[in-house]
Amino acid sequence: MNLITESWRLKLLAVGLSVLMLGAVAFAQNPPTFKTLTVGPINYAIPSNWPFVVINAPTRTTVRVTGLADAIQSISPSSLTATIDLSKATAGPAVKVNLVVKSSVASVTVSNPTVPVYLNIDQRAIKPLTVQVRYRRVTDGWQFIRSENSCSVGAANISPCVVNFDGPVSWQTKVAAYADITGSVEGDKTFTPTVPIDLEQNGVPVDLTNFAKTVPVSSLSISAVGVTMYARTSTTTKQVVLLDAPPIHLPPPGYR
Repeated sequence: MNLITESWRLKLLAVGLSVLMLGAVAFAQNPPTFKTLTVGPINYAIPSNWPFVVINAPTRTTVRVTGLADAIQSISPSSLTATIDLSKATAGPAVKVNLVVKSSVASVTVSNPTVPVYLNIDQRAIKPLTVQVRYRRVTDGWQFIRSENSCSVGAANISPCVVNFDGPVSWQTKVAAYADITGSVEGDKTFTPTVPIDLEQNGVPVDLTNFAKTVPVSSLSISAVGVTMYARTSTTTKQVVLLDAPPIHLPPPGYR
């Protein structure tokens, strides 16, 4: 008994030092470290029938993760999720929301798991637009008469076509939909089955690739229409003046 209890403080200290030595050796081989990762896409949690839309919504974020070297070496962006909850957000040019990043690896933690971000949120609406046909040139000898455009909606064929623009209200002010015929107009009746629909706001073309940068994604209910162009051969008239003047060479006798 004395052998166990004798100098117990020294023995306890020795055990503690041994544990520390083992820990030091272990950490020397697998030390704590960190890594910077770019996470994306960002998940946006929105309620059904959310009456708003985010303009130029961020799609990625950069975070710092910490953990033991073995775990940090093997972790990838796919091990992280970034989410923004928009259930309580309203419209405004700089609406503050929280971006929350979580790690699926238990031994790896995110240094700043919650980051405030500021979003441009607009009202959302669906605006019907009647598609207008435009042409650039007419082949010589032909004269443009009129144009028709049509599109299929369900089982119905609508002419002229009406396209629904689903997106931010600020993008729908003074906006118009066009179907541009790029080729020259000629022939009595020319049908083009798929002419892309373009938008213009205040006469400026709208970049439709920006639709993908909104949450939810903005859209047109129909992307193209069928266009029929009618033309006819043109006739020209020219008025000339006849002069009764003496000829340069006199005619034979008896002729005028």
